[in-house]
Amino acid sequence: MHTPLYALVEGNVPAGPSVLLTRLHQLNFLLTGIFTTICNQIVFNHGGADRSTLLLSLPTYLGMLLVIIFPESRQDLPLNVSHGAILGTSMVDVLANVLCVYGLQLVGSGMFQVLYASVVVFAALMTKFFLGKRVAPMQWIGISIVCLGLATTSLGGHVHNRKMQALESDDSVHVLFGVSVTLLGCMGYASSYVLGEHLLHAHPTLPPQRLCVQVGSLGCTLLALYFSTHTIPKWDALVTRSIESKGGHFGMISALYCGLVVSSLLHNWAHFFLLRNTGAVSTGVLQSLRSIGVFVVSGVLFCEEYHAQCMTTLKTLACLLVSCGVVIYSIGSQGHY
Repeated sequence: MHTPLYALVEGNVPAGPSVLLTRLHQLNFLLTGIFTTICNQIVFNHGGADRSTLLLSLPTYLGMLLVIIFPESRQDLPLNVSHGAILGTSMVDVLANVLCVYGLQLVGSGMFQVLYASVVVFAALMTKFFLGKRVAPMQWIGISIVCLGLATTSLGGHVHNRKMQALESDDSVHVLFGVSVTLLGCMGYASSYVLGEHLLHAHPTLPPQRLCVQVGSLGCTLLALYFSTHTIPKWDALVTRSIESKGGHFGMISALYCGLVVSSLLHNWAHFFLLRNTGAVSTGVLQSLRSIGVFVVSGVLFCEEYHAQCMTTLKTLACLLVSCGVVIYSIGSQGHY
């Protein structure tokens, strides 16, 4: 029997917002997440995002800042909210974003997004040890299967690369480093989700959109400082020549960046809504589903040019394991929170 998309997410539907509104936010979060990762890969492939420029991080925080168009985001902060806690959450989020964008450029969108499924594992562990939430036995089983799927992903990539002889030893080290960086970024994102959940539940009058704008404004400020000292002074070498050398087109890349900003706006609008109403681990579960979608789309779009993105038997098995783990975890979450 076909399982509806919303049934793969924790069964804790909030009493406040309607069920339909929550489902629409979940669907929005998933689809914009897939779109963002694929667009990031296309921009990078066409020379529009040298690793050192951090340009791919900008649409994320511009989109978060643009959440200010929603009335809830312009409400005053509650008097008892710690500005230090908001600053800390923002700093963790920015660091995680930079690490994950860098990891994406090293390992490719397909492997990156499956690795990104580890967010659900890290978020579950952190909610247990830092927020005191109990993880049910079936949830642990689901988490274990997700971990097995992640390990199978790495093994599948290694076997495929040896068969194709597509990677030299230096490139293999690059990919291994990229895996490590991506997992560190995932830990950072899980920390950001948990810190955000703690803030929102500790301060029920704090609108999620307001927190989103706070994080976005700090992210834009930090990136602006970096751009002014590194990216802009070296624009010709890092951006213009990079696009020309890879046969990219400024018009197309500019359009993709605009699309990324809009996608980020919609994605983060959904993210902060779900963070309050379904919790940090639910957000991580949706990220796991996103990994499956990106993995399949990347195999279709990029396999011919980038062999490491091709789908193989082991990689497909990894996708199925991650999907199975997500479903089992979600079943274990029914009525648990």
